[in-house]
Amino acid sequence: VSPSYVRVTLGGDKLEHFAPHGNDHRIKLIIQHPDGTYGDFGIKDSPPPSLTDWYTRWRTLPDKHRNPIRTYTPSAVRPAEREIDIDFVLHEPAGPATSWASTAQPGDELIVVGPDSRADDSTGGMDFQPHGARRLLLAADESGLPAVRNILQRIPKGTAASVFLEVPTAADCVPMPTANGDVVVTWLVRGEHPYGERLTQAIDAWAIDTEISGSFYAWVAGESTTVKVIRRHLVRQCDLPPSSITFSGYWKIGKAEN
Repeated sequence: VSPSYVRVTLGGDKLEHFAPHGNDHRIKLIIQHPDGTYGDFGIKDSPPPSLTDWYTRWRTLPDKHRNPIRTYTPSAVRPAEREIDIDFVLHEPAGPATSWASTAQPGDELIVVGPDSRADDSTGGMDFQPHGARRLLLAADESGLPAVRNILQRIPKGTAASVFLEVPTAADCVPMPTANGDVVVTWLVRGEHPYGERLTQAIDAWAIDTEISGSFYAWVAGESTTVKVIRRHLVRQCDLPPSSITFSGYWKIGKAEN
C-alpha cells in the first residue's frame, strides 16, 4: 500500500458470515507460534468455545504457549467473496503481527475472531458513535487509517469532517475517500518528530481557529498517550462535553498489546 503498510487478504469459508459493519470495528488476530502451532486454549475446537471460555484459557497458559493476539480494524470486508483485507503497519522493532505480515505467503494461516452476522448483536467493538452529528473531527496516527477510511466511506452527505492524520513518511499519504461529505484531510508527516507531536500541535491549532458548537463529534485514535493529551485539550480548553469525544488508545510506546 505504501512504505509503512502491507495489505493482506484473508480468505475462508466462515468469512461468509463476517458482519460488514465497517467504521472502527475491531477484530482479533491470533498468530501462530513460529513452528505453526497454537497453544491449548480451544480456539480450533469444533464447535469453538465461547469468547469468554477460550480467552480465559488463553490467559492461564504459560507465556511460551500463549499465542500473540493483536487487534485490528479490517480495511475491507467482502462476505460474498469470503474475504477481508487487513492493513498491517510495518515498524521496527517488529512485533508478532508485523513479522507475520512482512513474510506472509499464500496459504499461511491466521485465526480471526470477529463479528458474526448471524449473532443477535454483532456490533461489539465499535466505538464510532456520532449520533447524527453533522460536524466531525477525526484524528489518528498510522494505526487508525483503516478505521478513518471506513468512517469516511459511510458518513452521510452534507456532513463536514476535519481529518488529521499523522504518518511516518510522505509516501504514506495515500488517498482517502472524501466524496460523501465536506471533508478536509490534513496529512502530517512525522519524519524525525516524536510520535504524536505533529498531530497534537495540529489539533491545538485547529481548535484555536475553529468555533466548535452545535452538532459536533470527535473521534481520536492512535498512540495512547497522544490520544489522552488530545482528548484532555478538547475537553478542558475547548469546553467540549466528554460525551462528544471518543478516544481509543490503539497502542502505547514501549508496551506490547499482550
